[in-house]
Amino acid sequence: LFALLGGWRVGSRKLRATLVGFGLMSSSAIFVHLSGGYIEFHFHFFVMLVFIALYQDWVPYLLSVVYVALHHGVVGVLWPEGVYNLPAAINAPWTWAGIHAFFVLWSCVGSAIAWRFNEIAFARTKLILDCAGEGIFGLDQEGKVTFINPAAESMLRLGPSASIGTHLSQIRLNNGADSAVVVAEADPLVAPLRDRNSRSGSDEFFWLNDGTCFPVDYTSTAMIEREDLTGVVTTFRDVTERHRRERDLQFSEAKFRALAETANDAIISADGEGNIIYFNKAAERAFGYTESDISGKPITLLMPRRSEDACRRGLKRFITSGKSSVIGKTVDLTAMRKDGSEFAIEMSLASWEANGQRFFTSIIRDVTERKQAQDALTKKATELAFSNKELEQFAYVASHDLQEPLRMVASYTTLLAKRYKGKLDPDA
Repeated sequence: LFALLGGWRVGSRKLRATLVGFGLMSSSAIFVHLSGGYIEFHFHFFVMLVFIALYQDWVPYLLSVVYVALHHGVVGVLWPEGVYNLPAAINAPWTWAGIHAFFVLWSCVGSAIAWRFNEIAFARTKLILDCAGEGIFGLDQEGKVTFINPAAESMLRLGPSASIGTHLSQIRLNNGADSAVVVAEADPLVAPLRDRNSRSGSDEFFWLNDGTCFPVDYTSTAMIEREDLTGVVTTFRDVTERHRRERDLQFSEAKFRALAETANDAIISADGEGNIIYFNKAAERAFGYTESDISGKPITLLMPRRSEDACRRGLKRFITSGKSSVIGKTVDLTAMRKDGSEFAIEMSLASWEANGQRFFTSIIRDVTERKQAQDALTKKATELAFSNKELEQFAYVASHDLQEPLRMVASYTTLLAKRYKGKLDPDA
């Protein structure tokens, strides 16, 4: 009767364990009384105490100890013929009750010691599961949940320990990445039950019974105890945030490429080793390389050979010390095209980090025409300055002597004729 009540899944585990304990103790007492109090049947009590200790619950265990104490101490003293069946015990029932109490005491001590070691191991395991950031749950051979940690309960939207004993299909739909329903036998989470081989997946989806889903990385591994397959353990991680970052990154990359590909200035990026990782269309037009040709090549290919060593030294100094004379500034340099021709550039260089690695991006503008215009203006200014100085000398002499100015006019005319190599009209 009490076995049936204990096996009926109504009430708490503590109540069911208490019912089972009372049934075991009662059966021990019935054996003793039906045998007429044979001493060998008293050991049935001690064996049952060991079995009840397996519940790891103090309430049913202590109640069982109280049952033994009442049976041997009270019933045994009041009715020794039905409990002890020995003349010596009948004549001194308290003595025999004390002897049995001694056995019960050491049985309790042994059980308590083993119990304590088991509690420590269980507490450590529970602490690991509770502190784990990943979802972890175990399934038995029938696909029912045997344990689950708080992270898994939160991600699967379950109440605390509410899913223990529940079949996996009741807390998670067997849907694939395309939301198509998968039969339970083909569910990769329980597949290790068939062949003991682990299963894993990345960027797949867990669909819940409420119709929602979230992306996960998971691993499902067979539990093998003494070469026997007892179930599977599944660990999984919600990668929703990673998906969001990847989408943001893809959007940023697309926006950067859209801007970079339409820019008139050359935009070039390189890694910490100085190897080119990005080369936009304007850079292709300016240097004569295609992105596929130059990608992965050292950036020193884009500068004259005489500048390569200085570039390498500057890059090494910045990587080791973080100091540079050009980062964040605009500088004038000389660059070299694929055909070996050199041209003047204006370069702005920036440094950035990603995943612990250093990268560089430079915006380069061909300033050859501007340099030529500046040189022409400088030359013209020099000529004008020279002409103004000669006119000042001419005016000074003209104010003192007329013959001398005439000689200067002649010499100045000759000078202009030589300078312009006869391009001017002689009459002019």
